[in-house]
Amino acid sequence: MEGLSLERVLIDGALFTFALTVLVLGSLTYNPRLWLHDYPEEIRVLQAPLTNGERRTRNILVVLMLTILGGLFVSSFQLKAANGGTIPFLTAFTHVYLIFNIFNLFDAVVIDWFILMVLKPRFMLLPDVDSWMPVFHNPSLHITNYLKGVIGGVVLAGIIALITVIL
Repeated sequence: MEGLSLERVLIDGALFTFALTVLVLGSLTYNPRLWLHDYPEEIRVLQAPLTNGERRTRNILVVLMLTILGGLFVSSFQLKAANGGTIPFLTAFTHVYLIFNIFNLFDAVVIDWFILMVLKPRFMLLPDVDSWMPVFHNPSLHITNYLKGVIGGVVLAGIIALITVIL
């Protein structure tokens, strides 16, 4: 594909994955309730609503995630600059999509499956939901979330690629 750099995808994918992984694992360690929205409904109803402090912290987490997602714009514009200031839409789309899905796959395999389902560190899991853990540890939940990321990546990559090509 014209202008696509596998080396750049792998480097930027590794950086993107590292930054998001530090944020996800750090926030899970700090307070797994910040990820309450990612748990199945059967588990969410057993938990008290987020406190005002937890909501503020979750909002900070969202801002940090959006900032890291902004790295995808930086990466696509760097690719455009490396290609003389122009880039085909499909090249920009593929570049961003691959970077995003490096993290998506890492998240599914390493964070969701290995860390949360195999290692099961108590400090990264919601308190008082032992009886519902089989629901959370169901691989189909995490496969579904991975597939949502695959589809979400199409939308995200399309938007970033369009902006990259236009500007």
